[in-house]
Amino acid sequence: MVIARGRRAWYLYGGSTDAERERMPNYLLQWEAMRWARNRGCEEYDLWGVPDEDQEALEAGFAQRDDGLWGCIVSNAVSVVN
Repeated sequence: MVIARGRRAWYLYGGSTDAERERMPNYLLQWEAMRWARNRGCEEYDLWGVPDEDQEALEAGFAQRDDGLWGCIVSNAVSVVN
């Protein structure tokens, strides 16, 4: 479930089963939710539960994408940048 208000969107929770888990369908769903938020004008996408790791390790996972969407840790929120 993702909600948006103003310039921020929040990923509240999600779920999955073991069916087709090796294809990682939730990754695509999360990516599409980020695109939806950006198209609504959101500038931040809050994952609301990023694992407790150091900031450098977390930011290393947010590689810049071809479409210009990338992120960084900002007080436990991922900033969506065009």
